[in-house]
Amino acid sequence: MSRVVNFGCRLNNFEGKKIEELLSNNNENIIVINSCAVTNETERQVRQTIRRIKKENPDKKIVMTGCAAQISNSKSGFSETFFETYSLIKLCSN
Repeated sequence: MSRVVNFGCRLNNFEGKKIEELLSNNNENIIVINSCAVTNETERQVRQTIRRIKKENPDKKIVMTGCAAQISNSKSGFSETFFETYSLIKLCSN
């Protein structure tokens, strides 16, 4: 069963609900991380959540979207690091 994990603002929560609706007919084991890059603490929480999900659900595919997936790449290679370190299947910008 697919699910969405949201971080950040109301817009992310709204978008996360829409993503859940789109995934509702999908039979794949996908977890979408709807990330936020507003604070360093939120980025840390995103990293921690991905590690926990990978450990608890090794069979699930992880997709990362949201502002951290989009803008953090230009800050410090954040997106590339996530993609390689956590074996994400896709990075999607907003």
